[in-house]
Amino acid sequence: DAGIYQYLQPNTSALFKKDKSFRSAYYKNIAAAHTENEQPLMRTFLYSMIAAYIEQETDWQLGTGDPTVCAGELYKTLFAKARQFVLPMNPPRLELERAIRRLFTEHNITVKKIRLNTLTGRRRNRRGGKGSKDPPNSFFYDE
Repeated sequence: DAGIYQYLQPNTSALFKKDKSFRSAYYKNIAAAHTENEQPLMRTFLYSMIAAYIEQETDWQLGTGDPTVCAGELYKTLFAKARQFVLPMNPPRLELERAIRRLFTEHNITVKKIRLNTLTGRRRNRRGGKGSKDPPNSFFYDE
């Protein structure tokens, strides 16, 4: 019985019920985070939460031939999976990225800096001004 945890982390709770090896790996990672630091940092805790799931879901052999060929795509895919996995929790993007990069480092895969927020391919001008059609201090973005 997962108790309140099934509401806080429904994806983790569901995997606990399905896969005993996931459950033991998850608890092992959480325990390791607490032995590393008395007060674990957010990225350490996030790493502990997602590591067992990502390890289970990922074929790390994709990037071993030429690590730069598909490491970026693998990174984007894992970022999306990790973000979905920790829902409804919404950790800071930077901390989640650091946790995922730690997994890549452990597998000796180098990932170049990747911009995950490429909605339109250009910067949005939020305050108006030069290049903006909206008046200053508008709540709307340029489309």
